Amino acid sequence: MADVSGHTKEQNTYPDDYVTAHKTFEARNIDENRFVKFEERDTRTVLTVAMIKTLCHGKYQTNWNGVEVLKSSLDLITMQDLFGREKPATVIEFGSYTGGCALWYADLLKCFGVKSHVYSIDISLDCLHKTAKMREDITFIKADVTKDMEKVFPEKMLKELPHPWFISEDCHVPLEYTLGYLEPFMEPGDYLLVEDTHPSFCAHTGQGLYTPGFDEVGFEKLNDLTEFLKSRSGKFVVDSHYTDFFGYNGSSSMNSYLKRV
Repeated sequence: MADVSGHTKEQNTYPDDYVTAHKTFEARNIDENRFVKFEERDTRTVLTVAMIKTLCHGKYQTNWNGVEVLKSSLDLITMQDLFGREKPATVIEFGSYTGGCALWYADLLKCFGVKSHVYSIDISLDCLHKTAKMREDITFIKADVTKDMEKVFPEKMLKELPHPWFISEDCHVPLEYTLGYLEPFMEPGDYLLVEDTHPSFCAHTGQGLYTPGFDEVGFEKLNDLTEFLKSRSGKFVVDSHYTDFFGYNGSSSMNSYLKRV
């Protein structure tokens, strides 16, 4: 007779497959060949449109401490793994919305024992939740990143922000405005995530849950990333451990978990 944990009363131990899985996890080494040139990656993906529709249905229901996050289950797990391994001391987020992601970032890093600060920028803070506003380790900044980057992130400040950095770009403006400004201040070991670059993810917030239809976002943002990296050859590599955590490009961000080298 087995109980719900899979233990047997006679053996009082885990089945062999659990033991083997645990030993494998403990002894694992992440593939040293995980870092790949962006131009060597392709746009194939393990995610079908049907799978993406299902993911989006859950994505628009995710929250952290009662605050909307709008992350799919795949992205939440992958980013949790990244934060636990890379332990960024500075997080810069483009696109605040309710502040749910910034709140999640701050709490996650606190759980990992990392002293960090989150800077979250958006053109409007109208949707910002009161729970997120209360945090001393999060700074929300109202700004138009197409013209205010130097004002909100002056050179002296950027030179003093502790590394490693994690930058999340999710504000849907040309990358040169945001990442083009920050890139000269990045150091080897910093991470950059350009979100929503998977061409088959939904183009409009709420599709699949609140609103009917499903429009694919297309290649515009991925093409923008391609041009951004082309002009910075050799400065970034794709970390396939995170990009392919759930299979090749099994993420809403295609080839977009990038490490500064």
